[in-house]
Amino acid sequence: MISLPRRELFQLLSLSGGGYKGVFTLEVLKAIEKKRFCFEGPSRLDHGRIQDCCDGFVGTSVGAIISAGLAIGKSPSELLEIFHEHGDKIFPGIPGPGYISSRYSKKHLEGLLREIFGDRTFSELKKPCYVSAVDAETGNTLLIGGYKSSSLHYENTKIWQAVQASVSAPTYFPFQKYGFTQGDKENEGSSGWLVDGGISANAPELLAVADLSKNFGVSLSDFFVLSVGTTDHAVDLEAPSKIRTREGHVPPRVQRLARWGRDIYLRTLKSKDSTRWGAIAWFINGRINLVELILRSQVNVAVRICENLIPHKQYVRIDLSLPLSDRVEFDDPTKHKTLCQLGQKMAGDLFARRSTQAYRVGLFVNRKNTSHSSLDVNRH
Repeated sequence: MISLPRRELFQLLSLSGGGYKGVFTLEVLKAIEKKRFCFEGPSRLDHGRIQDCCDGFVGTSVGAIISAGLAIGKSPSELLEIFHEHGDKIFPGIPGPGYISSRYSKKHLEGLLREIFGDRTFSELKKPCYVSAVDAETGNTLLIGGYKSSSLHYENTKIWQAVQASVSAPTYFPFQKYGFTQGDKENEGSSGWLVDGGISANAPELLAVADLSKNFGVSLSDFFVLSVGTTDHAVDLEAPSKIRTREGHVPPRVQRLARWGRDIYLRTLKSKDSTRWGAIAWFINGRINLVELILRSQVNVAVRICENLIPHKQYVRIDLSLPLSDRVEFDDPTKHKTLCQLGQKMAGDLFARRSTQAYRVGLFVNRKNTSHSSLDVNRH
């Protein structure tokens, strides 16, 4: 039996971006949801949901889809089914960013988001939910969302619109202009052009903790944060690279020819201890592209800061680092089964080890809903 924290804590679920790799996140949440009741006994086995453990949600990009989905009552299993059914329609063709124009259309994605969220606004939610986006003109990171009677962060915005802004990854999806951001005194000069929040807040807990602390009076010592990533991979710039393909799209002979041509091109840019990569090389090198590097670097910063700001026992980050050879692309739905297996393995290893991290996850998921007792909505 795990002993629960004695004082009231504000429990925040924070979900990172990573495109279709959100399947990994959902499998981890699904496994945690099932495992939750092994800590308390079987009496509540039929009634628990991961949402019941959380006082608030924040997400970036695909994490925005998942966090907002949880906030309206969807289960990880339901969201997994949606991903599986629609993945190849959102990400058709060969994986990779667009070099001339955005790689994918948002038409199917927009229709799906409208179907999931309908005309709901954040003000209709029972618990705080936020998604992040970046203003392409001002460079400001926006936290979009709210709940109930809060009057911050465009809480009357339709959820599907905010989520669509949060998933507009540069080079992958088009980005567009949104009217709901105009007139914001904290983002003066904006015309409403928003792109993926992962550019600056791919581990959005840091942004949410700062905002909830400032505007709702939650002290740093009263946060309990569970943060879940979408897998990462090791990077070795000297290692052999892979051509990014999807099964059935590119014959092996063409793959070998493409790899040969690319390696020759990259060798012409490299001297002994330096390289002169331009924009194209940063995206075709087969080891890490520029978008991945941006996401990885600021996630590391956010996690490090949170580990130092929030009491150590009250911050848990779950993610899995893969070998370069097992790297999964942002936009490859053919890896659905692989991502499911990785998520299941991550959760299985987490609980099998009986580690400190597993203990903290157990504390998080076994606390009852605090009904926002630590959240002062009238403070602002």
